[in-house]
Order: sequence, then C-alpha cells, then structure tokens
Amino acid sequence: MLGRMLILLLACAPKPPPRSVQAMEAPTPDAPAPTWTAPPGTWGLHASDVQGPLGRVEPAWELHLDAPVTSSPAATGQALYVHAGDRLVRVDLQGRIAWSVDVAGQAPPLYADNAVFVAQGRRMVSRSAVDGRQLLDMDAFGEPRGEALVRGDEVVWVTRSGRLVSSAGWYVEEALSASAGPSQDEDRLWFPTDEGELIALKGRELDWVAPLGGPGAQRVAFDGERLLVVTAPYGGERGSVRCYRAFDGELLWERLLLLKASGAPAWHPRAGWLVAEASGVIYALDPESGSLNWTVELGEGLSTGLVVARERAWVGSPSGKVWQLDLDDGVVWGHVEVGSAVVGGLSVSEGLLTVGTADGRLIALKSAP
Repeated sequence: MLGRMLILLLACAPKPPPRSVQAMEAPTPDAPAPTWTAPPGTWGLHASDVQGPLGRVEPAWELHLDAPVTSSPAATGQALYVHAGDRLVRVDLQGRIAWSVDVAGQAPPLYADNAVFVAQGRRMVSRSAVDGRQLLDMDAFGEPRGEALVRGDEVVWVTRSGRLVSSAGWYVEEALSASAGPSQDEDRLWFPTDEGELIALKGRELDWVAPLGGPGAQRVAFDGERLLVVTAPYGGERGSVRCYRAFDGELLWERLLLLKASGAPAWHPRAGWLVAEASGVIYALDPESGSLNWTVELGEGLSTGLVVARERAWVGSPSGKVWQLDLDDGVVWGHVEVGSAVVGGLSVSEGLLTVGTADGRLIALKSAP
C-alpha cells in the first residue's frame, strides 16, 4: 500500500479550470432585528440553578429562519454563518440577519480568508463574508464527501471519487474513496477510506497508511499528538473508538461502543477525549490508554456531537433538550428544552452557545447572572 503513487496534478497534468469570479447584487444588510419569543412550556431550566462556571443559562435571542438548521454554524467571533434549507445566512452576535442568499446543499459552511465556502454538488463556491457577494465558483472535481476543513487561507476537501482538492488550485489524484473529511496539523492531513484504511499525507505526498479494522469511519480528530478515529465497522451498528500515534500511524488503543457515535468527538485537557453515543451514553477517555475517566447515561438518544465551553460539555437531543455536563466528573448539571429536535449541531462563539433546530430556529444561550 505504501508503494502506491500519489500524482500531484498541479505540476504534471492539466490544471483545474480557472476560477470564474462572478459578481452579484449585494443583499440588503439592514434586516430588522428579530424579537425573541419563547413558545409556552419551553426554556425549562432543570437543575441548572446549581452554581458553577456556567451555573445557569438563559436565552440571549432566538431567530426564526423558516427552514431546518441542518449543520453547525461557522463562527468567526463577529458573526455566524448558517445553512437553513437552501439559504446561507449571516447572523451577527446580537441575532440580527446581515444577509441571506440562495445556496443549495447542506454541507456545513466554512470560513477562510474573509470568505465563506460552501459545497454545492460538484462545485465549491465562496462568498464574501461581509456582504454575501459570490467570489469563487470552481470545479470541486467530484462531490465532496464528509466535512471539508480550513487550512490557512484555503479550504481542503476529499471527493467521493478519491481526490484531495484545495480551493487554492491544487489537487492530488488517487483512488482513496474517502469516507469522511480530513483532519490536520501544520504538516499532515489524515483521512479514512471506504476500504478501511487511515491515510496520512505529509505536504502533498503519502506519508503512511494504517488499517482501521474495517470500513465505516465517521470522524477523525487530533489532539496535538494522537488521532482519534470514530468508526462503525461491526455490522454497521456497533461502533468503536481507535487511537493512533499521529506521526507514524501506530495503533495505541481501541474501545468498542455499544452503538454508533453521535457527531464528532471533543477534546478537553482534563477530561480527555469526549465521545457521545447516539444511544445517550457519553464517555470521557484517557488519551494515552483509552481507559474511562468517567461515563454517564442521559437516558435518551442524542443527535449532535459534544462541544466544550467554559469547563462544561454540551450536547443536543432529538427530543429538543440541550444537556450540560461537568467536564471533571460527568455530573449532569441540567438541560434546557428548546421545543424542537436539535438537528443542526452546537457552536460556541464569544460566550454564546448556539443551537439549530428542526423547526427552523437558531437559538443563542448565554450565562445567566
């Protein structure tokens, strides 16, 4: 496998077609600020009155977007970029819409170099983060598979046909059949394949290949030294967590899950790796050995991965709850009911925890006094 040839087409084959820059009329940026309205019976704060770094939470604002929020927002510290149905919306941190444009596709938007990148079928499109004008419309060289990632001032993705492509105009050709988007550090890119392998590229050349124990990898995460791969290779139902040394691909440990994971794992220096099962079980795993630091059962299924904010972990459920857990011991501090299934993932920016719902709302929570 290590002898396979990766051909860098940037230098020795026909180059990707030039980017076509298209201008469009800028949307009106001064949409009125929405009024927060809480449906009766929602926003129940259960056990969140206990004192702590986030102690209690309360709604900061709520925005009705008229279509399900199906992916986590891209947060920049100044604004949020959100997919709602076939619209891409810029929302400021006070809950006001700055612009909204038609963008087909449900992949999470990505922010790089003052632009927002969105995969649309077999094309990659970028728009100005300021006013939504279209800046770039390039061939994606196949349909992107899994989430893309930001690398410096470019966006990198893997196509279903196995190409690694960059918005900067280069791509690597190989039948890699990626099953999820890549992870990265300053030197390497890592991504899993449908054939059950973990591929590492250093620069734009093959570095190493490691077996994953079967196909079905869902996520790859990186903590600075190790890679965590969440897989579902055992008949498609039972998952596993496999930890690899990042620089050479040596398998360090593996832990089986009862069911598939829910969303991406999270990392915290004290709790270790945080993995949520779709069944509602959450594990905090020691990064060196995979042993349990703590585990908790929430008693209901989950629909998002975990996010970490101010010494707390947060996760959403199809029943419309956003759960809050202590990172030191897994104690459940409580949950907030948002009135509809949490389907768009969670995001943290500038002290706000944002939640996307199936009934088309973007909700921001903040610490209560």
